[in-house]
Amino acid sequence: STLSEDKGFLVDVFDAEGRYLDNFYLPLQDSVKQAGMSRHPLFITDDFVHVIEYGEDEIPVLVRYRMKR
Repeated sequence: STLSEDKGFLVDVFDAEGRYLDNFYLPLQDSVKQAGMSRHPLFITDDFVHVIEYGEDEIPVLVRYRMKR
């Protein structure tokens, strides 16, 4: 994934057979840096991206983003 300062992380989407489907920018909290993405696993279900983010107290929170079509 690639980081755009104003848009977030560019995420490529592939199907189960590995075929490229699309891409989108995922806006994450400002404290998330590309080198630290392993601390922020994400998964996609239907029209949602689910990602683990951390508050100032370092408590993990599951956040859900709706994807626009």
